[in-house]
Amino acid sequence: SYSIDKNTAVYFLNDQSFLENYGADWEGKSFDPITGGNVEFGIKRDWMNGKWNSAVSVYKITRNNVLTADLAHPNPTGGYYNRQSGQQQTKGVELDIHGQIIRGLDVIINYAFTDATTTKDSKEENIGIQVAGSSRHVQNSWLNYKIAKGALNGFGISLGYQYQVKRSPWYVFDGSENSLPDYFRMDGSLSYQKEKIGFNLVVNNILDKYLFSGAPYSDYYYWQAEPGTNVRFSVSYKF
Repeated sequence: SYSIDKNTAVYFLNDQSFLENYGADWEGKSFDPITGGNVEFGIKRDWMNGKWNSAVSVYKITRNNVLTADLAHPNPTGGYYNRQSGQQQTKGVELDIHGQIIRGLDVIINYAFTDATTTKDSKEENIGIQVAGSSRHVQNSWLNYKIAKGALNGFGISLGYQYQVKRSPWYVFDGSENSLPDYFRMDGSLSYQKEKIGFNLVVNNILDKYLFSGAPYSDYYYWQAEPGTNVRFSVSYKF
């Protein structure tokens, strides 16, 4: 990382990772781990004497040894054995903005564009399709207001949402009718802090939308639904 001036910094990141590959090939041999490499560049900046700050980053992640169907070795129980010849590549841009609109009222806005595609696969038709379980666009916003004076000192209210566009299912995606519907969820909370004790009431899925994830799987559909409107109340104490 490097500080250009007192308000601006840039950074560069290059890291490696690995993740266990479950199962075995047609000869019963265990698979090598999935290996990943990430290259990322970003810039962060404060504005208006620190009342606003922003961050922008671009990245590219490559995953190797991804399991694909071994078309040369059918499985006696159906389908095919796997082989570790696949590759997935994810490129994206992320933007975060946080700032104070007026005293006590701040906003958090972030957006992520993710281009996650299959770059190597034993089935030619799978190359170029969106990686299972990814979303092309994700956007979140939160408004937070906290009273610092008067009889309601310590009272706070928050309201926010998450919006996802072009979601791919978990297992199967053919680039057309099998994509999941867009996702929009609104949440909110009320809080009160009095010296060492605090109260927090969180309401999830305020609009009571039917939200689900999953995928077509073989000759049936597998969907996992989120709860409708639900409430959580908590009490905290600082020692």
